[in-house]
Amino acid sequence: MESTLTGKVKFYNAVKGYGFIIEDNGTKERFFHITNVTSKEALKENDLVIFTLLEDQRGIRAINVEKQ
Repeated sequence: MESTLTGKVKFYNAVKGYGFIIEDNGTKERFFHITNVTSKEALKENDLVIFTLLEDQRGIRAINVEKQ
């Protein structure tokens, strides 16, 4: 399953390299890891992002996260 969505960074821990994005519709939070961030700019909380969802054996997560 892959789909492209937009949302806002709800939480991001730069030291540990992970965070959560709230989808624009506000219904789901999606986990992301720094290795899946494609933006050249550092992310911070409340940044607007575009991302792709990927479902694998570990669940659904955000990949290709890019600051808008």
